[in-house]
Amino acid sequence: MRKILLVCGLLVTSGYAFSQAAAPIKPDVKAGEAKVKAVCSSCHGMDGNGPNPQYPSLKGQKAEYLKKQISDFKSGKRTNDNGIMKAMTATLTDQDIANIAEYFSTKK
Repeated sequence: MRKILLVCGLLVTSGYAFSQAAAPIKPDVKAGEAKVKAVCSSCHGMDGNGPNPQYPSLKGQKAEYLKKQISDFKSGKRTNDNGIMKAMTATLTDQDIANIAEYFSTKK
């Protein structure tokens, strides 16, 4: 019983137990548009439908789907043949990713 109490005490004092979940990120479409212009548009176009058919169309995709794919490229969980997406996503923050995903999801 002492061991259980000790472990519980350590968890509480180290912040693992009863910690507050991070606040959800509120996407900003205007900020997403600016980031798309700076990072994504050369391949995917400003509307998510790039000039080269080798790059997937992102317009109208669900924001949650896009966030997962971008995050997976950034983490290396998902790769592409030339590795460009790892490089393109390397400096994106979680807020940037949410903003980009929301922006492309609004394009029809």
